[in-house]
Amino acid sequence: MLRTVSLALLGLSLLLLAIDAPAATFRELWFLAEILLATVATRSLSAGSALSALGLSLGVVTLLMVSVGHALAAAGIDTSEGVGSWGLIPILEESLKLLPVGIIVLLGRRRSALAPNPSDLLVLGCFAGAGFALAENALLVQNNAGIARDMARQYGPHLGPLYLVPGAWGSAGYVGHAAATGLACGACGLGLALRARLGASWWMVPAGGFGWIVIEHALTNFYVGSGSGVALILGNGRLTPWLFVAVAITVVALDRVRLRATLAHSATLRRRMAMARAVLVRKTPPFPRSRTTAVLALLSQLRTANATAWLVRFDSRLAERKTS
Repeated sequence: MLRTVSLALLGLSLLLLAIDAPAATFRELWFLAEILLATVATRSLSAGSALSALGLSLGVVTLLMVSVGHALAAAGIDTSEGVGSWGLIPILEESLKLLPVGIIVLLGRRRSALAPNPSDLLVLGCFAGAGFALAENALLVQNNAGIARDMARQYGPHLGPLYLVPGAWGSAGYVGHAAATGLACGACGLGLALRARLGASWWMVPAGGFGWIVIEHALTNFYVGSGSGVALILGNGRLTPWLFVAVAITVVALDRVRLRATLAHSATLRRRMAMARAVLVRKTPPFPRSRTTAVLALLSQLRTANATAWLVRFDSRLAERKTS
């Protein structure tokens, strides 16, 4: 019942945002659909967890950011220009957007010993960032009608008219909140995936991802506020969408390799996956209750296999330490 109410409230919020800023809202939702599709074979978390990150960001992070803004204004700190705009706001926004990801991960660890894999972190980051982007974009469009035209000026990797990171828009050169948080969380997952090879220095990968995003955000705000060419030192943000795509592809590829290796060593998981596929494509009785049910069952088995693959990875490392 609680999940139904939550989804209804989230749907209503998205509907209202689509009315206020239809083009900007569609671009964010299209990007999230891309991420879900790209990770459908490597995620261990359901789409419901991703929607939870979206709802938490939309309802909690935006409220927190507004509250922090009022508190800073009351303290005499101007965040609309100067150091407050390019030195403080990027750190606050990029940090607060990680809050939904942390909440979902912590709650998940309380219910299960399984930890989210790198693909999960990538998805949670994108959805958490998108929640903030949806609210901010609608506010920008309401306050400045011309901003919608600026948002339509997209850049980055694309297939014809379809941009893979549609949140990267305008002359300011910011990759967009969804991809920014996704890049930071994807870099964290990448660091964890490579921890066996990188050793104690694995943390430099997520730190580098988060630092890059904060610096780009700061340069964006500095450029908007001053128009200074110094802010274009990183190419006016043109590289970051490509970095996001590279990180996303690497994360998905590593999780896919880990899944294939786990299935190769687990007859039980292979049997379950084979049974789920057989039910989906069955053309003779007994038929599944519905094809939708069969698809959901297959996805559930796939998520279980991905979760097991990530858990086995950590257990194997622990076993190596004990035997060394």
